[in-house]
Parts: sequence; structure tokens; C-alpha cells
Amino acid sequence: MPLGEIFVTHHSNNQPLASALAHLFSPQADNLFLMRWPMLLLGMLVLPFTYNLGRRIYNQTVGILAVFLLAIIPVHLAYSVVVRGYSGLILLVTVSVYFGVKAMQQNRWPHWVLFLVVNLLVVYFHMFGAFAAGVQLGLVGLWLLWRLSISWRQNSLPDFFTQNKLLLFRLGLVTIILLTAYPLLIYHNTQAILSEGGHPAEFEAWRDGLSWQP
Repeated sequence: MPLGEIFVTHHSNNQPLASALAHLFSPQADNLFLMRWPMLLLGMLVLPFTYNLGRRIYNQTVGILAVFLLAIIPVHLAYSVVVRGYSGLILLVTVSVYFGVKAMQQNRWPHWVLFLVVNLLVVYFHMFGAFAAGVQLGLVGLWLLWRLSISWRQNSLPDFFTQNKLLLFRLGLVTIILLTAYPLLIYHNTQAILSEGGHPAEFEAWRDGLSWQP
């Protein structure tokens, strides 16, 4: 499939970012070994983010234990050599959680931007990323509302808006993404399911015992 058609072709087995990476490594789609490489690299890249996420939320011991378990778990190893978007899905969900935690802890613009961008990209790796992104954006929205409610109780109305302009802007940005951009991103995957009568090809492959085939 030409690179230009990847992002406009509605098929459940066409997970756009994964297909694009496989195309870049093997443009003619004739070398399965090369097509697996980007997925393997994504599966390896998730390890340092897992360690840093565990260390940031708990401590260094938890980070080491988390990355050790992920490195040896058979499911992760298997999905990291499949020409699908699974390893990219795991990576981007982990990265988005990491930057989401940093954004809430440090309240810096770069972390907020990275958190939102990664949550938009995750849907293009696999349709299940829509659930993870939706949950994360919803939780961050609730956290922002909680922060605003505390500030509301502590300040008068003029002071409230003066001191929380940036917080209100971030809450509005998250809301806009949830209500507009987010549905547009999952449109591709919805069309893929509908075009196949509600039976995505990977489900058929799983049923037939071919789930590890590229």
C-alpha cells in the first residue's frame, strides 16, 4: 500500500502509524524481517519510560521491578515482534501517563503539551488507544476541576479568575479535545469496523489461531 493511502484506507488491520513505520522500513512490503524492526524498537523503548514512571509515582525499587517484569513477560515480547500497533500502543499509553503525572506534579507547559499530543497520537497506533486516551483526558479534566474548586473556596470571584487563568485555559483545552478532536481521531477506526460488518480482521485471526501472524 502506498504511504499516501495508509491514513485514508479504512481497514481494521491498517493501524496507520504502525503501517507507516513498516512501510518506511520495507517500502515494497516484501521483507518481513525489516517490517518487524520498528515494532521491536517501540517495544524496547517502553522499558525506560516504565522505569521512570514507577520511580516517579513510587520509588526507584518499584521502577526497577516494573521494568524487569515488563522485559520478561511473554505477552509483551510476543507483541513486540508482530507487525501491528500493539507495541506502539503500549509505548504511547505509558508515555502519556508519564507526562500526565509530570504535568500534574510540576504544572509546566511542555509536559501538558506532550501529554495532549501523545494522547492524540495513540489512537493512530491502535483503535483500543481511544479508550486509554479517553480515560486519561477525563481523569485530568476531573483533576483540573478539583484544583479549581479548591481555589474557588479560597478566593473571591475576581481573584479566582485572575489567579487561575492558565488552569482554566488548560481545562478548556482538554474539554475541546474530548468533544471535537477526539471523536475525529477515532472516526478512522470506526469506519474500519463498520466496513467489515462489525467483525475486524484481527478478531477473525485470533479465532482461527493466527493471532501471531503479521
